[in-house]
Amino acid sequence: RYDMVTIAGTAVTATPIGVPQASASPAAACNTGSAITLSATVTPGQNPESTGLAVTANLSPIGGPASAPLTAVGNGEWTLATNVAPGTTIGPKSIIISAVDAQGRTASGTATLTVADCATASTAPVVISQVYGGGGNSGSTFTNDFVELFNRSTSAVDITGWSIQYASATNTNGGFASSNPATNVPVVLSGTLQPGQYYLVQLSQGAGGTTPLPTPDLTGGVLVGADSGRIALVRNSTPLLLNCTSPDIADLVGYGTSATTGAICFEGGSAMNTLSNTNAGFRQLNGCQDNDQNRIDFF
Repeated sequence: RYDMVTIAGTAVTATPIGVPQASASPAAACNTGSAITLSATVTPGQNPESTGLAVTANLSPIGGPASAPLTAVGNGEWTLATNVAPGTTIGPKSIIISAVDAQGRTASGTATLTVADCATASTAPVVISQVYGGGGNSGSTFTNDFVELFNRSTSAVDITGWSIQYASATNTNGGFASSNPATNVPVVLSGTLQPGQYYLVQLSQGAGGTTPLPTPDLTGGVLVGADSGRIALVRNSTPLLLNCTSPDIADLVGYGTSATTGAICFEGGSAMNTLSNTNAGFRQLNGCQDNDQNRIDFF
């Protein structure tokens, strides 16, 4: 028998499963069966450590099952390849991703996804295929901003007299550009684009950058925003001013989170993602994809 025994130590408290850090890639998809990948980072609970951990996604918002299992790929990462069901209603979707262990601990996070209506693809022959506004800025490689066009049709297209027009994303008057023509100077185009031909328009030069662009087809002096803005390909050289729904617009690209400031100055449900001094915007399928949805069509 032992008397007067003291047990000394530190109380151990069980810790919960960490909230899953969830995401969908791409962050926007078409309601015509587009493929997406859901990812989640899950931190197991401790004291005791989680066993039998399972992670599931509620795919009901995109027409899937309410409990679809994700697969562990190591380092706490879980993934699921799935599809947006045809006919899914357009708009933002919240996909709940839940984790549960054999100890009964649970946690959930949310992956967000924007569903767009892409049932009708555009028949526009010439489109804007690339946009870059970081030329000559700090950290950039190229010395100039640029816009690239692409003839995605099977016929030659004469673009003589067409123009490229730019508007800042911070414009708040609800139109494409200021009502002052001096602030919207079109870059007038010329020539004929053969099927499958790209057309490089070199724009303003900055003080930085190390590499000139390839020899451009045309040079203009427009200064393009590095992270956000609006660019229109217009079938004439008349300034759009307050009109961003003109039938003369052959193609329209809004990019950056603030590009939604000016009403409807982008195609589809939302603008392309924000660009930077090191990131240009590229139209999918080497310029061929055009669903009239900036967020979907560009990466």
